[in-house]
Amino acid sequence: MVLTALFYPRVGSAKIFVICTEMVAKRRRRISDISPGGTGAAFSKARPMKKFDPLPEGLQPVIHSLELKAVLVVDDDKQLASALQWILADENFLVDIAFDGEEAMMKVKAHEYDAVICDLKMPKLRGDEFYLKAKEVRPSLEDRFIFITGFAADPHIALFFNKHEVKYLVKPFSISVLIDCVKQLLC
Repeated sequence: MVLTALFYPRVGSAKIFVICTEMVAKRRRRISDISPGGTGAAFSKARPMKKFDPLPEGLQPVIHSLELKAVLVVDDDKQLASALQWILADENFLVDIAFDGEEAMMKVKAHEYDAVICDLKMPKLRGDEFYLKAKEVRPSLEDRFIFITGFAADPHIALFFNKHEVKYLVKPFSISVLIDCVKQLLC
């Protein structure tokens, strides 16, 4: 038996398809493009379903206590933010997303996060401005940011990175590198 999740066509879906292929293959699952040409990318993710066997009478299920870490993903690219949410959730993180710095600031005021993955160039409130405000509201987040950017060579951005000694990844980045970076940050 196979469980299939279908992602419908939209502009930029091919980028999500490329990002997800690495993660899906690592788990020995299958991802396939099922879209007709010229309509964007529609693809499905399939995995084997396990047969449900009820426990014999008198046996109780083993309950493992697992502390899930909360991660906030902030990026104005909605498709990338959603893809990262899906990928990180698959790694057993509780993931929340915001599409600009102002929305992220509201979420930081309302919730506690163990890590923040944040783009730098965004409308309303840039990532560097969000970082400065967020660490005032939640000082524990100061060393819990991972910035993602395609503009690391920009002198203003490089100055910000050096001055605040923050972690960053340059787009495009490998999903496995991002996951490793988040896990190291949370150790």
